[in-house]
Amino acid sequence: MRLVPTVVGIATVISYLICGVLAQQRTLSIMPLGDSITELGCWRAYLWRQLASAGIQNIKYVGSMTDDKTCGSGTSYDRHHEGHAGHQAIDIANIVDYLTTWLKPFTPDIVTIHLGTVDIVFGKAQEDTLAAFDKIVDMFRGKNPNVTFVVAKIIPIPSSPAKVASLNNALPAWASKKTTVESPINLVDQNTGFTVSTDLKSDGLHPTDAGDRKMTTVWYPAVLKITQALQNNTAL
Repeated sequence: MRLVPTVVGIATVISYLICGVLAQQRTLSIMPLGDSITELGCWRAYLWRQLASAGIQNIKYVGSMTDDKTCGSGTSYDRHHEGHAGHQAIDIANIVDYLTTWLKPFTPDIVTIHLGTVDIVFGKAQEDTLAAFDKIVDMFRGKNPNVTFVVAKIIPIPSSPAKVASLNNALPAWASKKTTVESPINLVDQNTGFTVSTDLKSDGLHPTDAGDRKMTTVWYPAVLKITQALQNNTAL
């Protein structure tokens, strides 16, 4: 007897195949690291929802911090993160009870980093901030030699445009020197196209909701590409 495939039968097979692929994918840990721009903003929620809309599953945000922000309508999001208001990159890297302690329970696969704003506000030397970036990267690699980074050129600080430009202009060379095949550093530009009058709050430091959404559009392509590559075991 010849068996004729039915629509229901084909759909069932496809469903089993999809479930099988998802079952084989390990859950990826993403750690959003930063200062209050990471802690207080809604871009983490918007990024989570965009990844979900793109069909990304088996991911989680990790970190010692959580929040209770609603962040507009839409699906719920993983509220864990490592955003710490008022924290300089220099402190995160060098104070013993900071990143060393925060990392103990976690082994992130992907780390997003938006840091340097508070360092500039407090007048820290750029070379010290970049040295802190080095140390932060090394700490993560100590937990996971294959961790992938998405490091941002920071959003504007209207009171210190020259210092922001200098730090942002230094990041490509820093990333090129620090990146490795096993643990790549991907640089994204959160500064270009960020409009101070509409995307920044009156405090001159934190993004408005429009700014958070603009930040999401910059994070999203990089995080999506990395997540897909890691889950499918393909080259970045």
